[in-house]
Amino acid sequence: MAALLDLHGPRHDLFPAPAAVTTAHLLHGFNISNKGRTTTDKLRPYLERIGLRVREMDYGWLGLLGVRLMNGRLAKRLAAHIAPGDIGVGHSNGCAILARAADMGAAFSGLVFLNPALDADRDIAPAVQWIHVYYNKGDEATRLSAFLLAHQWGDMGLVGYCGDDPRVRNYDCSMSLSGHSAIFSKLATWGPVIADNIRLEWMIPPAVGSGVYRA
Repeated sequence: MAALLDLHGPRHDLFPAPAAVTTAHLLHGFNISNKGRTTTDKLRPYLERIGLRVREMDYGWLGLLGVRLMNGRLAKRLAAHIAPGDIGVGHSNGCAILARAADMGAAFSGLVFLNPALDADRDIAPAVQWIHVYYNKGDEATRLSAFLLAHQWGDMGLVGYCGDDPRVRNYDCSMSLSGHSAIFSKLATWGPVIADNIRLEWMIPPAVGSGVYRA
């Protein structure tokens, strides 16, 4: 059950690294034994395309009990690696860890939640400047997680963010996606959406040939 947090630096950068570079930290879900290779790691080329440095924060397979026991510790360890201005990109339980890290003072400027296993009205630390939530109405995993007793998970991945925080942008993917991890099977479409919506928040000059996509 013990989880390890592995930091994998950039394999290659499409842009020369400036003196101060923005890092995107990728966090996979809880039921993953391949360190996110088939989920969050697939976002790397889209994020590098807009000039972000990418780090994969791999914590291994947890299981339901492991989530209860380890998420807080993982969030604390993650927070220690966040530089001011960094962003977090998570899927499922990865979003729960990112939100906990922000609560602990991690200096994220933005967070991207892909089918987050979070309560739909979950408050995010006030220091975070923007939050993007991608969800779809076929996310049965987060529908079920909302019924777990005394658990940190919820159904934001199914219904989107349902609070009144103006920093949050909801992206309903239901017209083209159905399922908890379905977005990773259609990254040819959704990868540019995710990356360019980040770029619009950060006002990063577009890469050659980059378009702007909105859900």
